[in-house]
Amino acid sequence: MTPVVKRMPRAWSLRRRIVLWFVVGVALLLTIGGVFMSWFVEDTLRRELDSLVVEELAELRVAISRSVVDESELIAITRSLELAHPGFHMGVRVRNGDLGPPWFSRGSIPPERWPVDTTPEHRSGRAASDSMRRLSGTVDARVRMEDGSVEERSLVAELAVDGAPRASDLHRTEALFLLLSLLGGVATILGGSLLAHRLARLLEQIAESAGAARLDESSELHAPQSAPEEVRHVVDAFRSSVQAMRAEHSRNVLLTAGLAHELRSPLQNLISSAEVALLRPRPEAEYESLVRSQLEELRSLALVVDNLMTLTALRDSQSLPRRERFDLGAEVSIRLTQEREEARRRKVRLDLEVSGDCELLGDREALVLMVRNLVANAIRWAPSSTTVELVLERSGDGLRILVDDAGPGVAEAERDAIFEAFHMGAVPDGARAGYGLGLALARTAARCHGGDIQVDRSPAGGARFTVDLPLALDGDERR
Repeated sequence: MTPVVKRMPRAWSLRRRIVLWFVVGVALLLTIGGVFMSWFVEDTLRRELDSLVVEELAELRVAISRSVVDESELIAITRSLELAHPGFHMGVRVRNGDLGPPWFSRGSIPPERWPVDTTPEHRSGRAASDSMRRLSGTVDARVRMEDGSVEERSLVAELAVDGAPRASDLHRTEALFLLLSLLGGVATILGGSLLAHRLARLLEQIAESAGAARLDESSELHAPQSAPEEVRHVVDAFRSSVQAMRAEHSRNVLLTAGLAHELRSPLQNLISSAEVALLRPRPEAEYESLVRSQLEELRSLALVVDNLMTLTALRDSQSLPRRERFDLGAEVSIRLTQEREEARRRKVRLDLEVSGDCELLGDREALVLMVRNLVANAIRWAPSSTTVELVLERSGDGLRILVDDAGPGVAEAERDAIFEAFHMGAVPDGARAGYGLGLALARTAARCHGGDIQVDRSPAGGARFTVDLPLALDGDERR
């Protein structure tokens, strides 16, 4: 089979695309505007001519019928019509009867512009020019003869209206409109080009700044001073993403370094004890003691791995990896074997008190591991011959877990930081102590179950860790 070659999309420039859009848009608007304006001018002129020739012919017929007409009277009537409409040329002709040459012809329309055809059909319609209209109509009038007598006659009055001056004015308006539109279009294209150039330059500056940004916080992403609000929002969002990546990067570096430290000590102990055991043959009892000590180190390794796997699963999943209804008090009573052995070895007393119904909905392994880490942490810090108390009790609609020890406690400045993975906390004698993954897992597990954890002073003099958990998760109902 011929391999299918996936074509890459052709690269395009935002600057050229914006300029092209402006040019095409302006050209389209100018074309539409020019066509509309031309139609508007022609339609306006046609309407005005059609209306004017009808109205003025009616006025001409009325004026002729109301008075005794002669040449001087017709001249006055024609002059009145012309003065009433200075934007048009008008001509008046009067005939005796339907046919025959006119015995009166006056007006501002030159004789050569009058149609030569004198048939009734032509006289009652449009003239040869689109800017001229002509209508005729009969009228009964009293005509003063040359001898001074007055006769009743049926006259044919013809009116011609030439709209050339009006058309010239409209076309000048049209030309001015098109010129202004063209200038506006050029200005719009230039403005669009400038906008595209500035926008492209802003994006280039942001890209340069983003390219220079590093996860080591040696550089910072900034928006140009002249950037608009929308671009600043983009830069702020990108800066937030970079800061989140830096924080995640720092956590990953710390997690890697801390995990290496946590694993290194047990592994070194295992290797050293094995090397010492192989130097010479030993009695069976010594080998048994060696295996027991290595077993403790292996359990420490297993706890580190369990903490890491559970912490990663809780942080990466959108919901709890597993959920089931179980009795936390019963589970803790059974699964504190290793912690009880550690307490015995350190000569610390471990007291467990379970009060009321401790059944809840959640991730069994995460919650049990949370309690184990809190107890192991208390045992590690408790002086010998003291007591570590673990209490599980119903508290309203939730479950409360209390872990008390008689150790040095936690300074107020450290009470939030100790829940960060591998946080290095100070102890009273000036030494440094790492809190590993245990407390980080405890807070993550508590919050993933809708609860929280806090530390303050214990009545026993050391630290008190308090965990409050709901009996059911959001959206779940207690059965």
